[in-house]
Amino acid sequence: EVRETVIGRASVKQVFRVTGGRAAGCVIKSGKVARKAHARVLRGKQPVFDGKMSTLRRHQDEVDEVKQGIECGIRLGDFDEYEEGDIIECYILEKVEQTL
Repeated sequence: EVRETVIGRASVKQVFRVTGGRAAGCVIKSGKVARKAHARVLRGKQPVFDGKMSTLRRHQDEVDEVKQGIECGIRLGDFDEYEEGDIIECYILEKVEQTL
């Protein structure tokens, strides 16, 4: 059985044009965001994208994770439709042994 655990949420404050598309300028609202984790974009309460994170940057540096209260830049796979106010929810998938 696979269990999904949310590890952090980021709020999109600004959208930037970057080489090859757009990136979301975010502030981490809770927990942490990790580059190796899965992410989904929530607009209102509706998910509009679910996939892997391609870039997580702090200033000009590529980082592995960003903690609560810190600003960062996020790019998700081939998703380019960021809007201010979107929530990026970061989660991990854990394999859990089934019991009867």
